[in-house]
Amino acid sequence: MKKRFGDRIEPLEVRTILGAAQCLPDTRFRFTHLQFRRWIGCPICNDHIAHFRRHHDRIAAAGIREVMFFHSTPEEILAFDSAMPFEMVGDAERVYYRQFGVERSWLFLASWRAIAGAARGFAAGKFSLANTHGIDGLPADILVTDANVIVAAHYGEDAADHWSVDELVATARAASQLHPHHFLAQPAEASA
Repeated sequence: MKKRFGDRIEPLEVRTILGAAQCLPDTRFRFTHLQFRRWIGCPICNDHIAHFRRHHDRIAAAGIREVMFFHSTPEEILAFDSAMPFEMVGDAERVYYRQFGVERSWLFLASWRAIAGAARGFAAGKFSLANTHGIDGLPADILVTDANVIVAAHYGEDAADHWSVDELVATARAASQLHPHHFLAQPAEASA
């Protein structure tokens, strides 16, 4: 099921591509941005990731911890690109994708935005067509507070439909203005 504003998530521990345990959300930061990408060699994803790399310091200065999920194995990610300044999680079986309601669609390339992103990724030479886990994934962006509450969620309609750095930072800034009661657990509905 897709997540939305106000949903509380249980803390979870994931394994990064380097085998380290990472607790999510990361309470050392005000926010954790869960980026659900497609496979590691996706040219559209790599065009988007290049933008996030260039602005890594700005993202960290906004109190945001980046964690990127790929529907690739850790070995595939390490072989393609192990030098990202973000935590990366290989989820070839899409366990976390299902947990957070991230979908698949064969319409992933059905926009000029996606076609342009693919063209930029191919032109930059940062792609791999070796993919054993499907090309039909859609991206998602989920911003979680250090109190385990989702303050924003965006589910892409095509492969290039994701937050820019400006949108991410603005979303975190707006969430910082919310009253603290927004971050409390929602009372459980009475059972009938």
